[in-house]
Amino acid sequence: MGNIQNREIHLKNYPEGTPQESDFAIVDAPLSEPQAGELLVRNQYFSLDPYMRARMSGQETYVPPYELDAPLDGHCVGYVEMSRSEHIKEGECVAGGKGWREAFVTSPEQVERIQPAEGVPLQAYLGVLGMTGFTAYTGLFHIGQLTGKETVFVSAVQGALALQRARSPASKAVVLRQAPAATKKPAGSERKQASTPLSITITSNVLWTL
Repeated sequence: MGNIQNREIHLKNYPEGTPQESDFAIVDAPLSEPQAGELLVRNQYFSLDPYMRARMSGQETYVPPYELDAPLDGHCVGYVEMSRSEHIKEGECVAGGKGWREAFVTSPEQVERIQPAEGVPLQAYLGVLGMTGFTAYTGLFHIGQLTGKETVFVSAVQGALALQRARSPASKAVVLRQAPAATKKPAGSERKQASTPLSITITSNVLWTL
């Protein structure tokens, strides 16, 4: 039995429709100390990405489905709390694929060393400087060959593309918004239109902490 405190989020049921809190469980899962060549990483942030919903369906897609009564996984960033490796030292920051838990033991080959730039929040390495950011950058500038004269359409589910707007200020961006909602007022007063824009932030991820 391990003696290092750790909690994980497990999938209890495959959700039907919108996932509910009852579909998940927070489970105590103590860890053993890392063996020779291994690291103990204490997560600071992990990401909740759109592709994960498909993995919660139990159906095989381009990635395997999550298993029931087992910890979920996903992108994460954290600090090395204990190192038995000569390649990564204690206190260094790393990115890995063992999110949805407080800590994990791994080999150096399974994580990527990060050197956070001054003024850049750590969670940026899950968004603008992570998978979604580099996916958007590659799609727009290497595949799409964006030059700065194009009109870029950004839908709600492609919010990561919005972050690349800043890299090409000459381009015109069209952002999808929710339709205005009519608000009823008491009899005799006018009807008013309430604008309710979709939230598109610098990262497309929802960041959770346990």
